[in-house]
Amino acid sequence: MPIYVYCQYCIIPFPTTQYLLDHGAGKYCSKPCYFHEKRSKPFSARFLAKVDKNTCLGDECGCKKGLESCCHTWLACTRNGYGTFCLGRKIPYAHAVSFFLHYGYWPKPCCLHRCDNRICVNPEHLIAGTFKDNTADMISKGRQAKDLHLRYGNDNHKTKVPDSAIPEMMRLKSNGWTTKQIMEKYGLSKSQTVKILNGTQRQHAISA
Repeated sequence: MPIYVYCQYCIIPFPTTQYLLDHGAGKYCSKPCYFHEKRSKPFSARFLAKVDKNTCLGDECGCKKGLESCCHTWLACTRNGYGTFCLGRKIPYAHAVSFFLHYGYWPKPCCLHRCDNRICVNPEHLIAGTFKDNTADMISKGRQAKDLHLRYGNDNHKTKVPDSAIPEMMRLKSNGWTTKQIMEKYGLSKSQTVKILNGTQRQHAISA
């Protein structure tokens, strides 16, 4: 029976055998990972070299938000405001890697910040949660739909079709109008029109 372990370079689970583990092998998922690891520092050392544990962030720091310790600031690359860390063929978020290093397993499906600081990688400030937990946390902290591209309908001043026109679009569809006719009438793209007519966008206007 194969045993799944984490590659010591890229931390991707892969199958090996107890025989190989007993003989000091089965530590890497591939030859590239084996040679990369031999030529470079362990990923834990590479990770910690990119973390500042000694600088307090002031009002934005976890210690000012009721937590026991300061934030550990990620100093390297970021994506969407979150730190990123290269692990072989994957580039996970740095706070998820920090969680793995501290607790020994990946936070699936989400890794949440108790300190609400995206570049923090202090494992004491991180908890594993679900997508539902992540959404609830976002709403409770007022971070939802702040960006223009996340707003729909009358909440977005660039919208081409007001909410009041959506019921009329649905009526035209039920009367036999084609998607092409409706998109030309309202000046929308095909993808926008299909999403509205299928109810995947602007649902609040359809039910109004």
